[in-house]
Amino acid sequence: MKFYLCIFLLVNCCEGKILKIGHRGAAGHALENTAQSFEKAIELGVDMIEFDVRRCKSGELIVIHDATIDRVTRGTGSVVDLTLQEIKSFLTRQPKQLLTLQEALEYIDRRAIADIELKDAGIAADVVLVIKKLVHNKGWNYNHFLVSSFNHYELKVFKELCPQVEIMPLIGGIPFGYAQCVAQLNPNFIGLYHEFIDQNFVDDAHQREMKVLVYTPNSNREIKKIKALKVEGIITDYPDRI
Repeated sequence: MKFYLCIFLLVNCCEGKILKIGHRGAAGHALENTAQSFEKAIELGVDMIEFDVRRCKSGELIVIHDATIDRVTRGTGSVVDLTLQEIKSFLTRQPKQLLTLQEALEYIDRRAIADIELKDAGIAADVVLVIKKLVHNKGWNYNHFLVSSFNHYELKVFKELCPQVEIMPLIGGIPFGYAQCVAQLNPNFIGLYHEFIDQNFVDDAHQREMKVLVYTPNSNREIKKIKALKVEGIITDYPDRI
């Protein structure tokens, strides 16, 4: 438990508190992955804000979940085929403009830990550059970040480039060996989908000294079920329900 994030988590878990993590901000209350959604999450007292990052055609890192802009903007097309200027020209449906990673982090401004999910392959190095600039030039600390992904190879690359930041491999189901499948990454955190998690997986992760964060239970019934498993954190569209 080398970093502040781990100490913070351990202290709160010892007090019986489950970390409150806003999914794409507070996506149940405001348009996901926008400043409006991040502000709502902070208003609701989250410990972390989870959001997604992809690279657009002109090279910038964009905060967006889908591979296309169709669902959250008035435009259409793949993120990878559109420049930042083109993407910014399409107002989001509420409306808010999509943010770059730099803009998102500057907006959050250390008011919550930033859980950055890497959606594309090959972006780890660019994310490291953004993080290091904030640390060296803007007074941030490495403990203000957590980096997660379903692409465990990308997490390995990230960790090699920036060992000061904690990583969290994400898993969609329960694999053979439970948390053993990510042991090579030596993470302090592991993320699992709420529909698959059970006590055996949680116990195995804890035995391996991994903290379990669960995504994305949204109903009161689902959240109550996850709490009973004694996990360390819940990532949800409705952080006020935790």
